[in-house]
Amino acid sequence: MSHLVCSEPEVIRATANQRLAAWVASERSHRLEHQTVAAAVRRTLTTIGSQNSRDVSEVVSWLGERGHHATAANAGGPKQRHDVELHVASFSAADEVAAALCELGFERWERWTGAAGESFRHHADQITVARTRDHSFVLRIRWGTAHAAGRLTRVFRPTRGDWDMTTLPRPLWRAYSLVRPVRLLLERLGRRDPHASGLGPFLATPVSLMPALFDLAKISADDVVIDIGCGDGRLVSAAATQFGCRGIGVERDGDLVELARERVRSFGVEDLITIEHGDARSIDLSDVTVALVFLPMDVVPDVVTETLAALSPGARLVIHEQTPLPANLGVPPERSVAVIAHDAITIAHRWTTPPIVTPGANMHSKSG
Repeated sequence: MSHLVCSEPEVIRATANQRLAAWVASERSHRLEHQTVAAAVRRTLTTIGSQNSRDVSEVVSWLGERGHHATAANAGGPKQRHDVELHVASFSAADEVAAALCELGFERWERWTGAAGESFRHHADQITVARTRDHSFVLRIRWGTAHAAGRLTRVFRPTRGDWDMTTLPRPLWRAYSLVRPVRLLLERLGRRDPHASGLGPFLATPVSLMPALFDLAKISADDVVIDIGCGDGRLVSAAATQFGCRGIGVERDGDLVELARERVRSFGVEDLITIEHGDARSIDLSDVTVALVFLPMDVVPDVVTETLAALSPGARLVIHEQTPLPANLGVPPERSVAVIAHDAITIAHRWTTPPIVTPGANMHSKSG
């Protein structure tokens, strides 16, 4: 079996809280009813940890050969995510390492220039890069020592939303500390979209998780599948190849749109799949029967509400991530499961829109 699906609440909670390794080590995982799941989780955590160690060792060695000193901080042992910290001496060293890693296929998430770039340099403590193959491998290049931020610091320390909100002259980079409370106030008053700066960097759905997600979505040849935030187009391309269904991929990032279209061509499913450049809210979903979503959980409440309202009756919405569903989610999923593949783990949730009920369809005639 290529994957295992578990609906046990404590396994789902442990996954969402990044506590699977602790759960596997606990006495609860040794109970008879948990032994199969625990064994699968143990194998997967070990596999991910080994992949992380191997990949980061290659990266550190490659950097060292080019005169960049970096040490891996958390690569060893069982892991839930393909995510490793690299420690360097300073921001300048991190900047140089991030630039060098582009040669290995990594892409930098933070690309601000001018005043925003200067503000980032003074306030951030890490640069993040990622490389996507069968799964996304994330490197967080850190410098200095991270300190717990007090309430006042959290209010005035600029973040991505502030740098994206406005462009300032470089000498005014300190003013981003004033932009932040203004932005937070506007968002609280409903005067600004909290997701106006985008949906975050691209992370790909691991290939090994796709069969379980397709099973949960109950995809067949008769479906029309949309992937909201399709990235490189891997989900809709794989669905069309496996089931012969039609599909739509929607992506805001122009570079990813081109990558997705190239993937569609390479899979030979151009007659089945369309890749749209833009916002999914502008797409007519009335013919869509399956919607797939892999996005940051802070945008999920809006996505769930808007997508379910726009989908055809009886359509399925499947969302996956390792983090918990937001507390402000208005519509609970009908099913939530932990998915354990050989080299990846996620939590998947499914919603189904109410079907159209024809008057009298459930009435049965009685003969005398």
